[in-house]
Amino acid sequence: MDFDYRKYENMSWNRQEVNTPLATLFTTWNPAMQRPIVYSNTMRTWASMSARINNVVFTNDSKVSIAAKRHGWKNYSISNTACFGTPVLRTMFQEAIRKERSILYGYSNADILFNDGLIPTLEAITGSEEFDKGPILVVGKRIDVNISKLHEPVVRTPREVNKLAKHGALSWGFAGDYFFTNDLFPWEFIPDLVVGRPLVDNWLIWYARKVGAKIIDASASVLAVHQLANGLKRIKTLCNKAEAWKRHLLPNLPIYQGLIECADYETRIDPQGQILIYKKMFQYELCKHSEAKFH
Repeated sequence: MDFDYRKYENMSWNRQEVNTPLATLFTTWNPAMQRPIVYSNTMRTWASMSARINNVVFTNDSKVSIAAKRHGWKNYSISNTACFGTPVLRTMFQEAIRKERSILYGYSNADILFNDGLIPTLEAITGSEEFDKGPILVVGKRIDVNISKLHEPVVRTPREVNKLAKHGALSWGFAGDYFFTNDLFPWEFIPDLVVGRPLVDNWLIWYARKVGAKIIDASASVLAVHQLANGLKRIKTLCNKAEAWKRHLLPNLPIYQGLIECADYETRIDPQGQILIYKKMFQYELCKHSEAKFH
């Protein structure tokens, strides 16, 4: 890579800053892409998670802005797009870091509901001396639930997400729908990859590994329910692939080195319900797969 990312490796960050929100959690959505219940559930559950979370939506849609404000969310305009008007992930992170004060910063797709494991997981990470220095990236697998088959239930709290999760199955490691980082993560070197399109999640994990970020797989302690509803509009484009080509950073798919399983650390819940973080003793062979090299 032709950029100086090593300057971040030994930098310290304020992982336990007093009187500072734990995280800024942001998203974006096009209301025409999903049934309204999906976004309503997301706004309600995120708003009820914790006063330590800043909820933000990036939007240029006045109706989305009004609905989000009604649930106590902040909203910012979308300033950078690619792929037919889709927001660029890097720019949203940079603007969230610049505009919001918090310990961590996270993006999630707008159809993801988090259970009550998210907050204690982030607290365990920020409370660990293991992550004193350098950039971190928190990722996790999702649980796919077809809410239309359940008559589109109204979900209000993270505790209710636990019940909803029982109707789904854990996804595979190629699909990552949320990312949390600290402010040391080198976003400035990331190309214009957009959200909601193939490649962005695997590319980001691959990139984090290459720049020496500590990657935590939170799947064992965070239930992230992916709401599937009838009428979902799927857009299959290769915009992110084209961007990677342009930057000479195109992998040979599948991107094994960008699997969630390739994280350095993983969370676990002990018999007393405490969340622990372990460094993995070994890496899956797939994470070393030669076909995953970028060129």
